Amino acid sequence: MKRRKILIITSAAIGALLLISTAGMGAGVVVAQNLDFYPPIVQKLAQRFNLNPDEVKQVFDEEREERKQEAQNRFEERLDEAVKDGEITEAQKDAIIKKQAEIQKEQEKLRKELKDWAEENNIKLDQLGPCGGRGFRGGPGKDKCEEMLDDAVKDGKITEAQKDAILKKQAQMQDKQKELREDLKRWAENNDIDLEKYFMFGRKGPQGGGFGPMP
Repeated sequence: MKRRKILIITSAAIGALLLISTAGMGAGVVVAQNLDFYPPIVQKLAQRFNLNPDEVKQVFDEEREERKQEAQNRFEERLDEAVKDGEITEAQKDAIIKKQAEIQKEQEKLRKELKDWAEENNIKLDQLGPCGGRGFRGGPGKDKCEEMLDDAVKDGKITEAQKDAILKKQAQMQDKQKELREDLKRWAENNDIDLEKYFMFGRKGPQGGGFGPMP
């Protein structure tokens, strides 16, 4: 009964986040990557409904993986339809799926790199709002992000040195993201694949087909 209660609550929370994350995007988007900020949500849910945080996190992770797999299945079904309709070949479909997996792997490496860097510098990214996550992939804009970080310094969340380190790391991560985008463009041209259609490329950055945003 208790687990059912946790599942209902976490499912509703994930559903709301997925709805926000997928606004304006197509069915090919693997949106589960947008939930990197779930730990604070786990904490809030546990406190609000008097639940065990570990149990909430476990159910949240399970539900997240299920949603992720469902999104992947829908994406591959969409590719199968494209093959049937003669929009792409079977070889192109396989190439898209393979590229998607490669990009997801690269994104995971970047997320881990950012997480390790934050821990080494004693920086809690979840306390920095968009500048702690989206800011590392071009979120609110450099000027706005600096303004937010200045506020974080004033509020005692970070030091001036940490702010400078964040801005430096942000620039480095965005350069790496740019390299990934350029690589994806070249790959698409070489394989005669429409990025806009199958990777949602160019709307708000490469957000679909597994090329999800940074943490």
